[in-house]
Amino acid sequence: MAIQLTGDLERRLREAARKRGTDIETTVASLLATEEANTITTARTIREESLQREFKEAMQDPLFIEDLTETMRAYEAVDMETAGLTLDA
Repeated sequence: MAIQLTGDLERRLREAARKRGTDIETTVASLLATEEANTITTARTIREESLQREFKEAMQDPLFIEDLTETMRAYEAVDMETAGLTLDA
């Protein structure tokens, strides 16, 4: 694929390539890879923040807490057995 650069953009990319000691194609590929990594990191951060908000909201919901507690109790014996411990009654 060919990309035609014009004016100031081409000059800036050539200067960036020169500073890196590479050709313009390698510099553009590196910049695109960096941008993709930043996009992935940003998306992950947004998702983590969203999950944190959802968990905070859930922790304020008495029905959620009740259900969570019941589930933990229901699996307590299995969890202890898996961990190699015994459940004292």
